[in-house]
Amino acid sequence: MVESLPPFTAQAQKIAQRQTTTEASFFLLGSLLGVFVLVGLLRAPFTIIYFITGRFKQGWTLRRNSQTSEVTSFRNWRVKGSRFTISGLKPRRTQQLFIEYLYWYNRVALQSVWRCQLLTLAKLLIALLYIMVVILSLFWKNWRADEFLSRFRRPAFIATVQLPLMFLLAMKNNICGFLGVGFERINFLHRLVGRTVVLCSIIHAVLILKVQVFPLRELFKQSTFMFGMISLATMIFLTLTSIGPIRKRFYQCFLAVHVLGYILLLFALWKHVEATHLPILICCGCKAVDQICQALNTRFRTAMFTSLPGKITIIEVPDLGTGWRAGQFVFLRVYSPKYILEKHPFTIANAPATDSPYRTKNSLVLIAKATGDYTRRIHEIGLTKAAMESQSSDVKSPHNLRVQSISSADTKSELGLIDSTYDSQLLVSIEGPYGHMYHDMKSHETVVLIGAGVACTFVMSLFEEVVGSALKASAATRNILIYWTLRDIDMVEFFLEPIRENMRMAQAMDIAVQIKIHVTSTIGIYKPRPFRELTIIQRRIDLKEVVTEAVNTTLAEINALGRCDPACGIGIASASGSSSFSKALRDAALSVDKKTFTEIGGLTVHTEIFDNQ
Repeated sequence: MVESLPPFTAQAQKIAQRQTTTEASFFLLGSLLGVFVLVGLLRAPFTIIYFITGRFKQGWTLRRNSQTSEVTSFRNWRVKGSRFTISGLKPRRTQQLFIEYLYWYNRVALQSVWRCQLLTLAKLLIALLYIMVVILSLFWKNWRADEFLSRFRRPAFIATVQLPLMFLLAMKNNICGFLGVGFERINFLHRLVGRTVVLCSIIHAVLILKVQVFPLRELFKQSTFMFGMISLATMIFLTLTSIGPIRKRFYQCFLAVHVLGYILLLFALWKHVEATHLPILICCGCKAVDQICQALNTRFRTAMFTSLPGKITIIEVPDLGTGWRAGQFVFLRVYSPKYILEKHPFTIANAPATDSPYRTKNSLVLIAKATGDYTRRIHEIGLTKAAMESQSSDVKSPHNLRVQSISSADTKSELGLIDSTYDSQLLVSIEGPYGHMYHDMKSHETVVLIGAGVACTFVMSLFEEVVGSALKASAATRNILIYWTLRDIDMVEFFLEPIRENMRMAQAMDIAVQIKIHVTSTIGIYKPRPFRELTIIQRRIDLKEVVTEAVNTTLAEINALGRCDPACGIGIASASGSSSFSKALRDAALSVDKKTFTEIGGLTVHTEIFDNQ
């Protein structure tokens, strides 16, 4: 009887350890659900506006514009009645509360931390909350050192429970998209969860080595230990290749390593222990659903590539006229031996037909600047075609721009093109649209659009959407300020005409438009035709001046009209390739004091960074 007691006690201890580990896992899942609900409640006003304005209905699948004569109407949540109605009613209490909420929300969501360009106070708080939940799960009824050592499986269970969440956050089509948050906005959470999984796995491995009495070479003979070490090595390798500088410099290699690495990781974990089977099946299910959604959102078309001077390429995709929102992006894949293995994101440069002044159009336009290897190869498609058509006197772009043609000799000598068999029409696949904006630009009194370089495509689509909405009397906008900063002013030649056309339509709707172009290098031969609304400034853009000008413009509008109802606020949207640009804009927006913030009706900021973050 005495000899049978220790095995019984050991069995009881194992059962108790398994029970506490299960409790810790449920605590982790419950806490993460609580964090998700808490963040959702804090963003509830934006979510409510996103749904009541009907914006959630758009931006899901690209389709042909088959009903060009019908106009889709949207409710304007800020202004009662028609766009130009100035009522003498007292400010609505709900709007006052929202402006108060928006002020404090900006203080958290826009505030940079420790001068970091991408880290905001909101991201830091979410990260700290998540890390705290994971730490509490590790030490749940496991505070003493001897308990922590004996329960060496606890960190492994905590890591395994997080695997489905990590895959869910990596999906392009996830639940956050239905709430108006694009997958690129929550990518930092995917990296955070991935790093906590790696840390928990390392702790598990260290504890295993600490309690083992066998030599290391004997442990490697056990399949469980061997596949566990393969899993850990794969995780560490994936983490190292995901470091920012490596990811940005070798993005295509990072992508391939990421996909192959996670296949190896899931296989090794499956062979490691049986307890990982259910989480792995959930991960595979998430990935399968995401791939199915991507396939359903992919359209195949024959696109026209037009290469213009200034290393600009215009890609016009026919028979896709609606189904997206201004500011969204798509993934482009060109079906040619040189390009088929790659797909890259491009912002849609035009608004959908339902929200555009040009309601009869039925095409999707992408604009790329030849700065990287892929965009340079894309640029060569149209250049080679232009060389073949040397007899033509000019080339017509999708925006009805007259562009001087490129001679065959000059093109081939400059690019070294030998094979002239390429056609400017190639089969492409367009996957998307992706990206979501909580803020509805057309609901703001003053709209500020800021673009850096080729990121003006983001500005052009939003400008077109605001003007198109004004034509349908569903916009509250009275002022539009456009800022464009670039190095080479020659790029202006190919975008200024469509901007002027939209500007003329805006002015017909009594919307004041101002365009300021900041050139950061020496102005060349080309000079745009001057007009009253255009100002060319040869210096870097000062974003604090931009915000100040927007505030003064809005206050002047309010004082001139002498109305009693509150203003509809300022909406700022910017796109650039630099995180420092985004940080400077956030800091400038935070410089507005609370009194002024209330007088102008609030201020919202949306920033896009064209980079592999």
